[in-house]
Amino acid sequence: MKNKWVVVANRSEAKIFEYKGSRKGLELLESIENPKGRMKNRELIPNSSGRGKRAKAQKIAFDTKSVQEPKRRVAESFASQISDVITQGRKSNRFLSLVLISEPRFLGMLLDKMDRKSQSMIFHKMGKDIIATNNREILSHLREILV
Repeated sequence: MKNKWVVVANRSEAKIFEYKGSRKGLELLESIENPKGRMKNRELIPNSSGRGKRAKAQKIAFDTKSVQEPKRRVAESFASQISDVITQGRKSNRFLSLVLISEPRFLGMLLDKMDRKSQSMIFHKMGKDIIATNNREILSHLREILV
């Protein structure tokens, strides 16, 4: 069984590292892309033709619930995908503990999608978007907890 996994994520990207100790640092195990996570709500809404309901004045009345927050739905789907990778890692005994670092809203989504056994393995969580930083900078955020 391995040591600690460090998962760094936001709505559009996730990196899963294994912490190899203070001398070796982080080893990238997997990188997952979610290009739709970078899109704006209006880009995620499909062509509206055929989706509306005819109103008396021949105007289209849109079903706001079906187009509300498409970006949130994309993020939740990506959180599920990351959660599945974590669950598989746990079931394969690839880590003893887990560090989650993610932008605050996405961190909440990710925690909601994780099963209880995987949640119980969380050693530390940080609500910060540091996905664009290099391994050395990620480690500097974690120096005090990864002893």
